[in-house]
Formats: sequence, C-alpha cells, structure tokens
Amino acid sequence: MPRPIRTAAIERDVPDLATLRKISSRSLVAPLGPGDRVRLTLLVDSPQRARLESAVSRHARACGCGVGAAALLLAATVIVVLRFGLHQDLRVAGIPGAATAISAAVTVSLLAKILVLLHARYQLARLYTAVSRELGDQR
Repeated sequence: MPRPIRTAAIERDVPDLATLRKISSRSLVAPLGPGDRVRLTLLVDSPQRARLESAVSRHARACGCGVGAAALLLAATVIVVLRFGLHQDLRVAGIPGAATAISAAVTVSLLAKILVLLHARYQLARLYTAVSRELGDQR
C-alpha cells in the first residue's frame, strides 16, 4: 500500500543533542522533507538560535535535485554544442555517440547531486559542533 502524500510542513523539535545527532549524522538521504523545519528547543535563550535553526533546517532538507538538474542541463548543452556546433564525434571505444552522451550527462548530474549531499552532511556536522558549543555557553 503506498504511503499517503504529505502536504503540510513538519516542525521537528530538537530537545537534546541526541536528537540533533540523528539529524546531523544523515546518510545521503535527506532527514527532513521539503518545507520541514527544525526547532532547537534545547537552546532556550540563545541569540544564535534562529540562525542555527535555519541553517540546520536548510542542510537537513538538502537533496541536490536542483543542482543535479542544472548539471544535467549544462552537460546536455555542452554535448549539443560539441556534436552539432563543433561537429565532434562523441563515440568512445566503439560505443555509439548517443549512448556516450547520455551516460556522460547522467554521470555529471549524479556527481553534482552527490557533492551537494556530501556538502550538506559536512555542514550538519559543523552545525552540531556549533550547537554543542552554544549549549555549553548557556550553562
């Protein structure tokens, strides 16, 4: 049975560092859906709370789709210019030019997407450290 489609954004409260660790130690799958937000309830009166919530939410939602699509479009544009503008033969090792072009474009797109996901993962680890420090400063 298919899962129901979510239409409303979810606000996820983060009352402790363990919950933040679950979000910040993401795999390559985004722990938050589009429009979801994190509320760092563990930072009670921190002047940095809004900035940190926004940054954690943004990086936890990152999926790389926009960058992947842009990379695919750019790769397709380069391929069209090479093939039809500069009349380059795109065959590689006997593989037809169309298959080579499609493989190259999809590979570029996936690499761009993976780079965005890895960057988000790195930023979430940095934000976990920043929240930990901020929590230490509050006590």
